[in-house]
Amino acid sequence: MRGLSWWPVLVPPAVGLAVMQVGLALADPPGAPALVRLLRMVALLPAVGLAFVLDDPSHPTVEPAPVSLLRRRAARVALAGAVLVGWWSAVLLSVRLWLPDTRWPVAALTLEVVTMAAAGCAAAAIAGRRAAERRGAVIAAPVVLALAGTATVLPAPVALLVEPGDPAWVAAHGRWLGVLGLAVLCFLVMSRDPARR
Repeated sequence: MRGLSWWPVLVPPAVGLAVMQVGLALADPPGAPALVRLLRMVALLPAVGLAFVLDDPSHPTVEPAPVSLLRRRAARVALAGAVLVGWWSAVLLSVRLWLPDTRWPVAALTLEVVTMAAAGCAAAAIAGRRAAERRGAVIAAPVVLALAGTATVLPAPVALLVEPGDPAWVAAHGRWLGVLGLAVLCFLVMSRDPARR
């Protein structure tokens, strides 16, 4: 894993956590909708960072190795995923410390964070097939940002970003689950060894 660039994996979550701390410190105690908007913005940073996790400068050297591309990529994603779990735990703890009385949808937001992270990895896997020197992050990071921007303008029947308490909240998170499944499927398909496809 020496080929894994840790800067894109570590810096975006750290910046996101700092931004969240500042947002919580400067604002009046926000209600659940404002907190959800803040957490969604902050969660985008690690997703963009995960777009870089599959960039492997040692790819030409390890390509003929008996370990499959999927296993190599899964190991990278697992390491980055451990960072993501630690980051999300710190986010949950800090919100609990700043706003001990605020009720907010932890499970639904965790689903959104995991889906954004999976979308970053899927975009990197797809772009890695096409990019020069298998450096897919150059394409994948802007794609993640574009997907997030698109999510903000989706019409009500297919909206992903709804406020807590909205009648469409449960349906929207069903769609989040569908996006997660699609992202995982894309990652798996695009991580098959080229000789086996």
